[in-house]
Amino acid sequence: MTILSRNFLIHGRGGKGGQTTIVSLREESDSKDVKELPKIDNTPVVVPPETSTVVLMNNSDVNRIVCPVDIKDVVFLKEKGVSVKVTGKDAFVNFRFVKKGEKTLYATEPTEMYVVCGQDTYNLVVVPKSNVPPQTVRLSSGIERKIKSNSDLLGGLPFEKKVMRVVKDVYTDQLADSYSATEIKKQVGNWQEITIIHKRNVDIEGEGLRVKEYETLLRQGQLPFKLSEKIFTKKPFAENPVAISLEKHIVRPGETVRIFIVEQRQEKLQKSLYRSNESTELNPLDDQLAMRALEASSEREEKKLAGKTEREEEADE
Repeated sequence: MTILSRNFLIHGRGGKGGQTTIVSLREESDSKDVKELPKIDNTPVVVPPETSTVVLMNNSDVNRIVCPVDIKDVVFLKEKGVSVKVTGKDAFVNFRFVKKGEKTLYATEPTEMYVVCGQDTYNLVVVPKSNVPPQTVRLSSGIERKIKSNSDLLGGLPFEKKVMRVVKDVYTDQLADSYSATEIKKQVGNWQEITIIHKRNVDIEGEGLRVKEYETLLRQGQLPFKLSEKIFTKKPFAENPVAISLEKHIVRPGETVRIFIVEQRQEKLQKSLYRSNESTELNPLDDQLAMRALEASSEREEKKLAGKTEREEEADE
């Protein structure tokens, strides 16, 4: 039994004002001197999410943006001479140019572009250039960065301390940037005495952990209710629980108590609280859980027996 806060049971492992030039154009040099050809580099530019990234693009040809999943939307200003066509996982970007006599005027003004790809948004500051080849920009899923950050944060900790750390982070609402939080806000079950709300999930990418946060509210007019970790080891609360933390065990009318369930995700699946009849012998932590369940069962049987005896005595009288 490890204590965190009060109770913690671990089991197993455009420009401003005035008029502005909408499209910045410049005249290509009409010098007859032979220009040195630019060095061709077709290496894709990799862009992380939620970070403003400067990206050079060819201003006279088609550039490509590639997302790991289908692109939902691209937000940009057409007034800046940008044209974007989205097809599935690809977005093709090119810039307008103007013929002025025998000369060609190309866009050179930087423009901001937001690409919504999966659950992430990418902020690109696109700079049109004539001396770069058509570019391929790859949008990183962001998972790789989160995995590395989580590894730096938690990788050196033993499993039990790792679990305690992530529960404490969620409990204090001090989530690392590499944690992925998803709001759920859904009622679970339908009980007369209490209301249980699945508030959110917090995934720790690369560590195989997910923290499910629940809130329990005891309705007015009810007697104080005693919570047990064992209640939350079963569906629909958890799939592969490895740890359960209750803010406190006794809930009083009108009071809200938070519950945290740590699950082992498939990426690093370890032992679960669920076991078949063919399971191997319990380890010491398993024994603690088994003893708690056995004690709870014994208490219920003793109460039933005591109630039955009292009724028999009353009948005899």
